[in-house]
Amino acid sequence: MIVPFSFLTGALAKRYRKKSLALIGLAGYLVGGLGGGLADSMEGIPLFRALLGASVGILSPLANGLIADYFFNAERTIMMGYSALCFNPDNFV
Repeated sequence: MIVPFSFLTGALAKRYRKKSLALIGLAGYLVGGLGGGLADSMEGIPLFRALLGASVGILSPLANGLIADYFFNAERTIMMGYSALCFNPDNFV
């Protein structure tokens, strides 16, 4: 679910405010993360995990887009590195 929503987020960011998309992504992340652990049926777990994947697909490109909007030159490079560190910590350990 991450990859399709990553592509979809680019188109949605042109139509809607990035703040609105980020709030939707954060809400979906919260519900999907907690819902999978609190699901009372085997059907609920994959549904909540799909919501979690869709939310990550929304948040990942938005984070880089916001960095590109608000930081410039060397500071942008540093912030992109921090973003990569946060999203992919296993690559640095």
